[in-house]
Amino acid sequence: MLRTILSMSFTIALAAAPAMADDPALVRVMPGAVRPGTTTALTVHGDHLTGATGLWTSFPAHVTRAPDDLQQGNPEKQLTYLVDVPAEVPPGVAAVRIGNLDGISNLGLMLVDDLASVAEASDNHQRGTAQSISPPVAVDGWCDAEQSDWFRLEARAGERLSLEVMAGRIGSLLDPVVRVLDAAGNEVTYSDDEPGLGCDSRLVVDFPADGDYFIELRDVRFQGGETHGYRLRLGDFPIVTAVYPLGAKRGSTCELALVGLSPDPLEVRLVEVPPCSPGDLLLLSAHTSAEGGAAFVSLLASDLPNILEPGAHVEPGAATALSLPCAINGRLAAAGELDTYEFEARQTERWIFSGRTRSLGAATDLYVRIVNAAGDQIAEADDSGTGEGTIDFRVPQDGRYRLLVEDLLRRGGPTMVYRIEVERYQPGFELFVEVENVDAPSGGAFVLPVKCARRDYGGPIELTVVGAGEGVQLEGQTIAEGTDETSLRVTLPPAMEAGTLLSIGIDGRATIEGEPVSVRASTMPALRNRWPQMPYPPPMLDGQLGLAVRPEFPPFFDIAVAEGAAYLPRLVGAASFPIEVKRLHGEFSDPLNITVEGLPEGVTAEVKPVDDGKAQYTVSLSGPPEIAAAEHQLRVVALGSFQNQRQTVTLDAVPLSVGPPLRVTIEAAGPIMAGGKQQATLRAQRFGEPSPVTITWREGPVGIAAPIRIVLPADQNEATIELTAAADAPVGPDHKLQVAATTQVGEQEVEVVSPAAVLAIEQPPGE
Repeated sequence: MLRTILSMSFTIALAAAPAMADDPALVRVMPGAVRPGTTTALTVHGDHLTGATGLWTSFPAHVTRAPDDLQQGNPEKQLTYLVDVPAEVPPGVAAVRIGNLDGISNLGLMLVDDLASVAEASDNHQRGTAQSISPPVAVDGWCDAEQSDWFRLEARAGERLSLEVMAGRIGSLLDPVVRVLDAAGNEVTYSDDEPGLGCDSRLVVDFPADGDYFIELRDVRFQGGETHGYRLRLGDFPIVTAVYPLGAKRGSTCELALVGLSPDPLEVRLVEVPPCSPGDLLLLSAHTSAEGGAAFVSLLASDLPNILEPGAHVEPGAATALSLPCAINGRLAAAGELDTYEFEARQTERWIFSGRTRSLGAATDLYVRIVNAAGDQIAEADDSGTGEGTIDFRVPQDGRYRLLVEDLLRRGGPTMVYRIEVERYQPGFELFVEVENVDAPSGGAFVLPVKCARRDYGGPIELTVVGAGEGVQLEGQTIAEGTDETSLRVTLPPAMEAGTLLSIGIDGRATIEGEPVSVRASTMPALRNRWPQMPYPPPMLDGQLGLAVRPEFPPFFDIAVAEGAAYLPRLVGAASFPIEVKRLHGEFSDPLNITVEGLPEGVTAEVKPVDDGKAQYTVSLSGPPEIAAAEHQLRVVALGSFQNQRQTVTLDAVPLSVGPPLRVTIEAAGPIMAGGKQQATLRAQRFGEPSPVTITWREGPVGIAAPIRIVLPADQNEATIELTAAADAPVGPDHKLQVAATTQVGEQEVEVVSPAAVLAIEQPPGE
């Protein structure tokens, strides 16, 4: 018997927008794996990597930037990190992200693998230039279009080698086909799409004779490029893809057998399933030798009682009795085999039958039916698409029913295992987000649409952010009753430094039928969009959103009161003043929300944009006509939003004068010469309905003559008068001009005095 060593670990989730520049983009990592118990120099290849602030890993690791002597090439395109992985981290598919001050990259898939890594040679596209390799080893490379990659190894007669190509399972577009040939070019074996692996290849080769052998690897469609990467694993490891049973009750001890292509029987081992949340996956690894490499599979842990199908039914029509709820674990050992289960149910009950096969590495395509005691079919499901066979069974009447399980293509064999979880229907909901990462400035925000799918629950769902630390502020965190979506706005605290990389989650909570329910928002839509060729992205990544913190968002607008002050006339009780907007970013054209605070009692303000509001707003004031004359200070607050970021500009202590509904000024055009003439301008500012304004002198210098009385018609706001200086007018720089003005406002006569203007009287030249 081939001795198989089985080890186990939990999957571990570690803490790991509107961008002003391009986010970093991750294309690939080299090598394609890190080894537990060692430090790996991992080079990240991509775009816009300059200024990287860190590398996030989905597995426990100590990550540091490699010293300069290990950095090669353009730092915009590639960076090297030293990744120290603890020895207890299990092999399996893993992920990384890289971040800088511009944002965070897409997820990149790789492996934690105990095989040593070598890079594919650049000239191995012919059998005559095949790259020599010595297993156990893993080769990282990619297939070029219309070319094969060739590898040469030496083997002895009877020697056995396990080979698998990791491509689709790590996000590659490669659809690999692999052949093993002897020295004469005769095909020994080959592998294309293997059940349970999607498009990936795997095989076990028993070498018939001593000598050189060749491995040819290419894309089945002859496509290629950097997006068609692979990790070719060769060693003495069991070729397995699943375990049987596929799941176990948490907190229990479970006997497990490995399912795969290994020709020798594999030892059954006892596994302690520790307590964990329902639905958690346990990563399992299996070895046939200490240095030969590991196979990796996963076990589903749940709260359901585990039921093992006893095997092929000897008597026709025999059925395995079920007590619901439960988790059925079975194997379709022979082609055409039909497994039958029997259970009792009442008309008031509703049960959900959920198949699990391909997402756990099994090859089975489930076809599941429910029949009544008379044999009439009343429900069916097959695992088309990414579904794995689900029946929502509303029991039509009290009685006994049978569950019939078979493979859709009537296949059978040791790898055709399945799991069907039977749970009582519960009202509830699921949550989804359609992105895999977000970024926001320090103290800024990101906005994330969160959608829900309801199951007979229409009440509110409260959202929280997990993993972002203290000080995070939320808006739109409630999916309101009867709705299916909200825009969740998450504002980061200013203390969260630029360059921080985190992994966060969005949880939804509700009370349903008196019980608290908590659901993590799934990112599976984004993961499937990222890897469309991968029907079942790694479940340990579901619900993890990458978060990068960028530098504080720069100001994008400013405001000013155009005249520096505001004025509200008595008796009229209405006036306006303009606010000028300076837009500091050429793309910012959205309207502002402007409010005025600190108004006198009884006074209100209305703010409206001028034209499209890009450059000016008008503040209209209104108040009681008999408001008392006084001086006040206003506060003008403007709020703008640009690329999801908010900016507030505040003008404190804006003067507001409450005074008469008429203002008058006088201004001389310049100095006047003794014995000469000069012009002066009279200006009147009316409020309310315009009426004629009569202007008379209040004070003037000795020796200056001017019109005694000036009347400005209702449609005229200024007049120019002539001043005449006597020859003996007293010379001096600070003579005063002051006028009084009267007008009619409603039924009241209003009189005001102008501010004193300065007039200089000068001596004529030469005197």
